Amino acid sequence: MFEEKYYKNNTGHMIQVYAESNIDETSNPMSLDTAFNFNIFHNGYESMQEHSYKGVDDWFDAQTSEGAYYLLKEQASSEGKPLKEFVNTLCTTLDKVGIIAFPIRVYEQTDKITYYLGEWFDSKHGSLVGFAWQTKENIYKEYGCERITDELRQKLTSNVKQTLKDYSNYCNGYVYGYNLFDRNGVEIDGGSGFIADTEEELLEYIIQYLPSDITDNKFVEMSTEEIEAVA
Repeated sequence: MFEEKYYKNNTGHMIQVYAESNIDETSNPMSLDTAFNFNIFHNGYESMQEHSYKGVDDWFDAQTSEGAYYLLKEQASSEGKPLKEFVNTLCTTLDKVGIIAFPIRVYEQTDKITYYLGEWFDSKHGSLVGFAWQTKENIYKEYGCERITDELRQKLTSNVKQTLKDYSNYCNGYVYGYNLFDRNGVEIDGGSGFIADTEEELLEYIIQYLPSDITDNKFVEMSTEEIEAVA
């Protein structure tokens, strides 16, 4: 995105936003409590969260029954089903035993990596690498409900999408910090570990964390001349 930018409001406060040069593990979205387990089962890719499964087949069988993965795989192959249908069968089978699962795909470019839900299956758009999953029992406890409604499923899908988006931005180095200065140029606040992929989103996020006595939350980007004048 950018290395450094400055914003000001009408009360004379100034925000310096900068890209963090040394990104540590505390900024990793997966180091927080996530609503789902995010497990990768693909050679060459580090799992988003630690797990003890040897592979996707081991994980799937542990949730269902011994040999279930390869049984379904052989069945899909004999029926000529494409990867999308096979993965949908895995998710449907997991749903029947009380587990909500979303397939995770990854798309790599020269200087960028993107994790996303496997809503389409085209080799041009990356490969299947794992699943985001959680038991229905835990979801019921979390949301105080007794079943997964369409509305709740949509909310869970959005949750997983946002987490994958944040993790992708973290992997790509889109992690930022800020310093807040008063009208006299004195630093009065700051923070780090903010993740975003657009400038607008980042600024809105930072503004939410400013001290409560900052009543004017309308910050606009400063010009080069304005920055040089206060330097």
